Order: sequence, then structure tokens, then C-alpha cells
Amino acid sequence: MLRRLALVCAVAAALTGGAGCARYVAAPLSAEAVRAALAVPPSDSLAVRAARLRHPALAPVALDLADGLTPDEAAVVAVL
Repeated sequence: MLRRLALVCAVAAALTGGAGCARYVAAPLSAEAVRAALAVPPSDSLAVRAARLRHPALAPVALDLADGLTPDEAAVVAVL
């Protein structure tokens, strides 16, 4: 009985141990990649994306940055 328990534990450890392994791949950052990732999208594209938003906790909104942001608009912009 004790041998069987040890065998079951060894098989479980082998199966779960391999599932947590990940492989590292170096991806150095360039200045252009950083600028592209941090670039502010045009406000008209934000408005279109805000109107088409599909999110379980946020409803789509008509985004108008000229009059400031309401709390709902700020939440949508944060998600986008």
C-alpha cells in the first residue's frame, strides 16, 4: 500500500512539475519599440473603440475628450 502511494505521488509530481516549466526568450527593447508601445492613440480612434467596447463590466460610451472625462469615460479609456 505504501509503495502504491509513493508511486502515485511520484507520477503526480512528474505530471504537475512539467506543466509549470516555461522557456525564457530574450527580447531586448529598442527606443523605437518603447516609443511605439507608449504612443498616445489619436482621439478619434479612441472614440471609435470606446463606442464599440465589449466588456462585461463596462458599457460602450460616446467619448468626447473636448469636454473632459466623466468617471465612466475615464474607466473606458483606462481599459482601452
